[in-house]
Amino acid sequence: MNRIWIITFAGVLLLLSCQNTGTREVLAESPGLAQGGTFDDTGGPQAVSSAYVDAKTTFPQWPVPKTLRVVQVGIDDRRQMMEVAALQGLVNRYAPQDNMIFLEGRGFPDAFWAKYYADKLNLKVVPTSIQDLLDWVKQNTDIRYYIIIDPTNNLGDVNLNHVCTINIACTIAGIVGVAVPVSPGNVRVLESHGFSLLPDSYCDSLGSGGRKLRRPDAFDLRNQWKSAYGEAPWQTRRDAYKWALDVLLPLTDHHSITLNPGMERLNEKGEPAGTEPWITDYSIGARQFHFYFHPAPNPDKPQDRTNYDYLFYKRLLKECGPMTMQRGWHFDENPNLTLLSKMNCFNFGSRQQANASVHAALSPLFIEPFQQREIKPESVNLDPGKVYLTFSVTDGDQPGVVYRGWESNKLVTGRESLWEDPARGQIPINWTMNGLMYAFDRGIMRYYFDNASPKDYFTADLPVGYAFLTYDNFGPLLAKYDAFANRYLEKVGMPVAAYLPAYGSFQPIADSTVTIHIRELTHAKAIREGYMGSFYQGVYWPEERPLMPYIRNTISAGMGGYDNQKETAESVARSVAELTHKVPWRPLFVHMTWVNWFLSPSDMQTCLNGLEKTFPGQYELVGMPEFLALAQKAKMTGKYPLEFKAHRGGESGLEAPFLWQQKDTYTSGKEERQNTWRGVRGGGFITYKFNVAPARRASVSMDLSGNDFHVDASPDNKTWTKDVMRGSSSGPTTKTADLTPYLNSKGSVYLRISGDAKIYHAKVDYGP
Repeated sequence: MNRIWIITFAGVLLLLSCQNTGTREVLAESPGLAQGGTFDDTGGPQAVSSAYVDAKTTFPQWPVPKTLRVVQVGIDDRRQMMEVAALQGLVNRYAPQDNMIFLEGRGFPDAFWAKYYADKLNLKVVPTSIQDLLDWVKQNTDIRYYIIIDPTNNLGDVNLNHVCTINIACTIAGIVGVAVPVSPGNVRVLESHGFSLLPDSYCDSLGSGGRKLRRPDAFDLRNQWKSAYGEAPWQTRRDAYKWALDVLLPLTDHHSITLNPGMERLNEKGEPAGTEPWITDYSIGARQFHFYFHPAPNPDKPQDRTNYDYLFYKRLLKECGPMTMQRGWHFDENPNLTLLSKMNCFNFGSRQQANASVHAALSPLFIEPFQQREIKPESVNLDPGKVYLTFSVTDGDQPGVVYRGWESNKLVTGRESLWEDPARGQIPINWTMNGLMYAFDRGIMRYYFDNASPKDYFTADLPVGYAFLTYDNFGPLLAKYDAFANRYLEKVGMPVAAYLPAYGSFQPIADSTVTIHIRELTHAKAIREGYMGSFYQGVYWPEERPLMPYIRNTISAGMGGYDNQKETAESVARSVAELTHKVPWRPLFVHMTWVNWFLSPSDMQTCLNGLEKTFPGQYELVGMPEFLALAQKAKMTGKYPLEFKAHRGGESGLEAPFLWQQKDTYTSGKEERQNTWRGVRGGGFITYKFNVAPARRASVSMDLSGNDFHVDASPDNKTWTKDVMRGSSSGPTTKTADLTPYLNSKGSVYLRISGDAKIYHAKVDYGP
């Protein structure tokens, strides 16, 4: 059971959340976690134990409030918003007299959630002005000081910017627990309510590094720059952040860190360009390290990046240790996730969500189990002549997106949110949702589960934290992450887990990543992979669980919006029709992601209507439970098409569900659009794997050519029966073979092509 420990030293209150008294020692498996240390940039993070992972994923608990002091705030002045949110986090850390602060930002759904909590949990709501809040805080807490940030910036050289002091001040505020970071222009407001500058005596509480701060008025961080004051410790942004890593990082909680670009990242006017001022609520309350480093410095953009950022970022992740959660969002998403993944850490976006500390504190009060409908394959009617579609709304991995109803589309549709779209409830829709919301936003989850229509369904997105979760990145730790994810899949009642191995790619079926996911996710009914589209039959059937669909995303609707290319429902319908009629046979199952930023449920309805008008009766939209049951029935009855047409890029196309291994292969060129092929010669080979379980009968037909082609069969990819098909032909010729003798006990068979050969097409027929 978790306990909250209040530890006092040198007059400083620190809040530590511990699973037991040995948690901090367990976490100290990671180098530098407990006491800093010298950074070594060689290699990646070290291996860790299961106990370490359990401790790392036992997140800090908050006191439970009975009263919400609701404060209305504007969002135009983002620095002021950050300061109010910082005060909120400090107060909510202790919930004095069972009170927590709840912010209502104009234009955001905060008022809705405050009312929801008040009604659901019988909480008292006290409207409070900022002035009254400051008086109440001064009277009821030990928070009576401020830390002054330095807003000086240099748009020509980021290394001369002083705005990094925002993140440094936030980190100090979380450590000392009694001072709020503030811009110079807002100091008078705090002073009028009795607040004063944090005394210099608190320098000693930061250790030897703290004693290096220039005094007097050490916590007016404008005093810490050499360019202005002689013997101050910092001359550049690099100096300031190095001091923070050396001095402050060891004093923070290491369950998670906070990427806060919204304050430090500036636009051309020198104004905050981010969208995260409210993130300081949870992050300061939970005593996290705050930063803004770029994961891939680019010398062509010196105003936004520096050459030392990468090293600082990697040091931060290494010292915090594997399985560190990063809260916040980086605007260069791909390189940020790449670095997190290489360091075995993950992102919990938290984008555009205020009041995170309140949501986390109230989560344990929602004790009802989460359940969703299941459909047995025996209960559905399968029509092999149709294309079964299922639609998933994207980006639910970020709790703030779910908080906002999977985001407002008001400027486009005139409606407040996708959840309020009139098409919701009329058509089947899968809504993605990060499984970690169970720990941090369980009340929000409860609302959506309780208000879902019979046509709404929820799936676990990424599934409990965003990273490129592959064995290449995580190694043996991938199994521990999946075990952690599996526990949450059971809690949240979302048995479909979605992964993104990398942008625009899918995991080869022979990759150990796939095997680990399938082995560890015992509470998953299916696994879904991919955000962007790449044409697939839709489902791969893994040998380890041959009736568990491994779904690969076929089409992504709305991706053009990221490049300012408007996609309409009509254009999406045309793309679906083109892709599903591109080969001689139509696919039976197609999963589609719909990018939440650009398209709505009404667009889904319009797309479906367009398909029905052009191709009457050929398409049927179903929810995820029906999609799984239909796919399973197709496999059980031998009607799921195990068929592909070879072509260039087959590793991420039609061949992908079957292409197991290849050596020295080559493919047809772009000019060959009809008879596309994959070829091999010399000592090369191509191996395909098919699973037909529960069938025990199978045969194959292949269109082949070449001077001397050989096809061998094996149940285990080790013991081969030679030349089940053999021949030579200058053009495609069809060869067939009975595969029944070569099926293993799990219904799988391997076919290896060698010699001088080209394969154009393959189809496996199977049945009882």
